[in-house]
Amino acid sequence: AGLLPLLFSRSIFSGNPILASKAVAYSSFFLLGWSPIFWTIGRSVLTLEDLSPSEKSDRIFEPEKILKIAKKIFSPPIVALLGGLVLGSSEIAKGVLIRPGAPLEFVWSSLKMLGSAYSPCGVLVLAGSLANAPREKILTVPNLKKFFGISVIRYLLLPLSIGSLLLKLVKYGFVPNDPILLFVIMMEASMPPAQNSVLILQLANMREEAGKLARLLCIFYVIGMI
Repeated sequence: AGLLPLLFSRSIFSGNPILASKAVAYSSFFLLGWSPIFWTIGRSVLTLEDLSPSEKSDRIFEPEKILKIAKKIFSPPIVALLGGLVLGSSEIAKGVLIRPGAPLEFVWSSLKMLGSAYSPCGVLVLAGSLANAPREKILTVPNLKKFFGISVIRYLLLPLSIGSLLLKLVKYGFVPNDPILLFVIMMEASMPPAQNSVLILQLANMREEAGKLARLLCIFYVIGMI
């Protein structure tokens, strides 16, 4: 998940800009649903953090409680996602900011340049987190069983399950028979775990856990390439 599907879509369809833009659009729509879930529920699961405030009080709608919940739900990635959705759906914003020759096109170009640094920065966080991983043997029998089990589920059983479900949905007309759409869905189902998981643990100051997860993700990425 994350940016990998976008990179794969641009690379696979690099010879056909129309198909590439279509695949990127489908992947972006997937991220519109995936990102809020990942940065709220996923963050809560990784950090063992409750989304609701822990203080006990007789008053339910206290301003401090509402503010704490809002800060946990509307994290910077979700705010950026909503901002991009508003800009992309507004014809006025497109005419002023995005379209070629727009008065503020230089602002949009600067934002795109900053956004292009996201993926390299994520890789740097992943690599830097490896330094915090505890020094222990990796290729032990329990670890190998863990790697095998997760890899079979993530790279074999999940894509097969999604593929079977898609065939049924297409057959009965619930999903359009669009090859690019089906390709993007299968690609998303076959992606390795998101490297943003390490970033979430780093933001929560769980450095040792981030190091363990970074090492685990590197192994899964290698298995995924095989």
